[in-house]
Amino acid sequence: MFSVRCYAHALEGIFDEAYKRKESIFSSDTVCHLHSGYLGNPGELRSPGKAGALVYIGGLSRPEDSIYNPVPPEYVEESLRKVMSWYSDQDLAAKGDAGVGINLISRIAISHAHFEAVHPFPDGNGRVGRAIWPLQMIASGLMPLYLSGYVEKQKKSYYEALQFAQKKLDYSKIIDFISSAIISSSYEMKMTKEKILSLPALWQERGRFRKKSTAEKALPLILKMPIFTTNNLR
Repeated sequence: MFSVRCYAHALEGIFDEAYKRKESIFSSDTVCHLHSGYLGNPGELRSPGKAGALVYIGGLSRPEDSIYNPVPPEYVEESLRKVMSWYSDQDLAAKGDAGVGINLISRIAISHAHFEAVHPFPDGNGRVGRAIWPLQMIASGLMPLYLSGYVEKQKKSYYEALQFAQKKLDYSKIIDFISSAIISSSYEMKMTKEKILSLPALWQERGRFRKKSTAEKALPLILKMPIFTTNNLR
């Protein structure tokens, strides 16, 4: 949980910057910043001679049994820079958002497949890759959605789609997956919002708070500020 909280804190800390800078926010430095929640060596790329430099996906870290071998450590820095240059291509994004190029969902899917293929860190690459998604949405002027919950529920489909893109350079499955993740997460967010907004009325019904009492004042406040002090109620 500590690691997840650190990732979330690192992500939310650059939301405003993503809104202002748009796609130019995407760089190797941003990726390393998002990796700051990792408990091992945060923000440290795989490089020759360092622990965790060689990574094999699947097969219990045996290269002969792996299902995918990421970029060798000596090429990680250069490969990541090239991938992030695609992320940060504002002309590509502008054309896509205008409906005359690669749309946002396709950009999210394709860039994610390439980022995970590089696998820049010894560990934590999946979380970092998924943390980039809401930043891409913000850069396109949209409200961010967290899709990690959907990925956790559909892990098998996610890995199948990712391998299909990386091994066959066919991005149809990962684009379909991201599309489904956005639809599902958007619906879940809507339902959660409705449930949360209905809580004050439910509490009033169950608690029968006295009108204009401190307890009644706390009801709408607690929705916005789950942790507060008595000074907030004055």
